[in-house]
Amino acid sequence: MLPGQNMDDYLTILRSGMWRLWYKLSAEGKTRFFDEFFPLLHDTKLEVMGARDDESYYLVYIGTKPAARGKGYARKCIEYVTNSADAEGRACYLESSNAANPAIYRKYGFEIIKSIHLKRAEKVVDLEIMVREPRASKNQSSLSLEKVDSLVSNASSTVRPVSVSLKLGGEKDTIASISVV
Repeated sequence: MLPGQNMDDYLTILRSGMWRLWYKLSAEGKTRFFDEFFPLLHDTKLEVMGARDDESYYLVYIGTKPAARGKGYARKCIEYVTNSADAEGRACYLESSNAANPAIYRKYGFEIIKSIHLKRAEKVVDLEIMVREPRASKNQSSLSLEKVDSLVSNASSTVRPVSVSLKLGGEKDTIASISVV
């Protein structure tokens, strides 16, 4: 989902076909899905992303039919979203319910932030909550601590103000007027 969009809005529920679940699930299934599962996902995303919740990309469901697996379709989708997020300096969020998937998502830069567990059924369902922080795009120069150290060292031969701009975790922090002696 794009930043600013929400799983809970009626347009998303209509477009995704999720409204069909209301007619297909049993009363118990409706309770579990709409009253327990959805609120848990919503609250967890808000807890993990905080103020960035509405500003992040959300990979809601990713899957391919068995006959289409191994052809790079999921990779293309993930790369499209992560490239877009990087270009905008935004984080990506996802939940994984398959134990094999976190290793795949790590290849794209996602990290496990939290685990949640659905315990009411006979079999516990574990969900790994993963976030990928934005990376510098190919058009942006990344400023590492080594580069900052080099800038400071080179500037130390003269006393003058140095302005250094750092991009950390998708947010721009400016350190201005540092006097180097």
